[in-house]
Amino acid sequence: AAEIYAAHEITVYLPPEGAVLSTPEHSFAVRALNADGGLVISASHNPPDDNGSKFYHHHGGQLVPPFDEEMGAWVSDAERIERMSLDRAVANGLVREIPSSVHDAYIEQNLAVSRTPEHRGTHIVFSPLHGTGDTTVVDVLQSAGFTCTVEPTQAKHDGTFPTVPFQVPNPEQPATLNAAIETANTVGATLVMACDPDADRLGVGVLHRDKWIALSGNEIAVLVCAAALQHHPHPEPLVLKTEVTSSLVSRIAEASGARIIEDLLVGFKYIGEALYLLERKGRFREIDGTVDCFAVGVEESHGVLVHADIRDKDAAGGALLLAELASKAALEGQTLVDLLDAFFLLHGVVHNHTTSTVMKGAVGRSQIEAIMASFRDQPPSRIGNRRVLNWFDRQDESGPFGAIVSETARSSRNMLVFELEGDARILLRPSGTEPKAKIYAETTADVASVDDIPLTRKQTADACKVLAQDFCTDMLARIDISLPAWAMDINDIVSIEDKVHWSQHIVPTLIQKRNIDPLDAKEWLWKQLDSASLSLLRPGVVALVGPWEEGGDELLACFDP
Repeated sequence: AAEIYAAHEITVYLPPEGAVLSTPEHSFAVRALNADGGLVISASHNPPDDNGSKFYHHHGGQLVPPFDEEMGAWVSDAERIERMSLDRAVANGLVREIPSSVHDAYIEQNLAVSRTPEHRGTHIVFSPLHGTGDTTVVDVLQSAGFTCTVEPTQAKHDGTFPTVPFQVPNPEQPATLNAAIETANTVGATLVMACDPDADRLGVGVLHRDKWIALSGNEIAVLVCAAALQHHPHPEPLVLKTEVTSSLVSRIAEASGARIIEDLLVGFKYIGEALYLLERKGRFREIDGTVDCFAVGVEESHGVLVHADIRDKDAAGGALLLAELASKAALEGQTLVDLLDAFFLLHGVVHNHTTSTVMKGAVGRSQIEAIMASFRDQPPSRIGNRRVLNWFDRQDESGPFGAIVSETARSSRNMLVFELEGDARILLRPSGTEPKAKIYAETTADVASVDDIPLTRKQTADACKVLAQDFCTDMLARIDISLPAWAMDINDIVSIEDKVHWSQHIVPTLIQKRNIDPLDAKEWLWKQLDSASLSLLRPGVVALVGPWEEGGDELLACFDP
């Protein structure tokens, strides 16, 4: 890419030879160097062979419709490629190194978002998952004075992600924290963090009452939002969130006197666009002001941003605020989980459950299109045991997003929202980066006292999971696919084809064989599936046998190495 730019006399800044640059620092560097654009090549949170390119505008954010479609058309129209050798480009001054001062400024900007610098006592184990987070989160936390141990088995930069479960370095998967938790148990740390390899998504694990708890993306969003609003210098701070992100963020923002835009389309580029319009025009939607009012932007998929000079999600700033929150809570004998409970007591319990159905290839794409068309043509009147009170199609041009300006806009707006009785909701959309249909469920409940929180949380979580599964059952039925309820607990990274095969053939055959000879059943199972697949299937079988099913222990023993 640098050779092509140089051939057209475009000056290029690259990291020093052998170095890497995270996605958030890249966004910052575009602005710091006054560049006209930027390019990141990364697999991000996906498997290694999902490498792709992300392009950035001069304001440091990704292009939004219709400009992304225009760029794609320009690329498609190219008839020849001109290149200048890298050595020649360097000699001509067309390819230069990003100066170290950019990194120093990036670290300082993140340190500037600190809210309680007197609270820096928590010991943290951090894993970059073989990626760039050691240059962002680690540098920020250590510069702030935190004791931060880097997970040694995942510290090496390696794009094959060799030690990451299933080679999917996504903090949305709690298993990505396992190695860091083992080290934390050894060194006595009470907080673990991990980033996807381009360091924009943040995963967090908390040692709470002698048990490690992985926070969801929505829980991280809630905590970062609350921390960012503390002592914010602007009298009317602004919170930005995507529509699929927990409504608890909105409740906290409103209670804090902040302004909030809570229905942004999925994708952090829309948070970046909001900041760009505030910076350029002094207005975004009904919000008048400058970027000085910005407090935080959040999305449910583990993305947070707490500084307006960066226009993409950045794990580093959020990690600093969470580390400070944890340090302050520890002085009072509490954890981040206790802080979440305090918010539930003030604002009500809100539980969010996201489930995905992987549908690969051209067939999968057509299945997802058929699902969306079916719900538009025949929206449900009930989802599970709840009536649908209202529903919205975000592609509706008479709605709040107006006219569809490009096909990329149509794709971004391919989302359906169902409002249900009992202050619940379901949202459905195809993923923009992976071959899957994504279901977002939310249920809520009031709580009267601290003592009631554990039971209310469990009841709300159970109801949310059932709601998502009821909707998923209806969704699959619309394309003539049937899964037993227990198969919904098979890990979401498993394709729908495999879920059907495993639930209709593998598990029934295993049960038959177990009834005859458990040892033979186990040997047969391990010939059918590898150890990784067995670990993905196991949660479904746990849901199948339950705690009381006779012979359940023998069936689960078949999954042990």
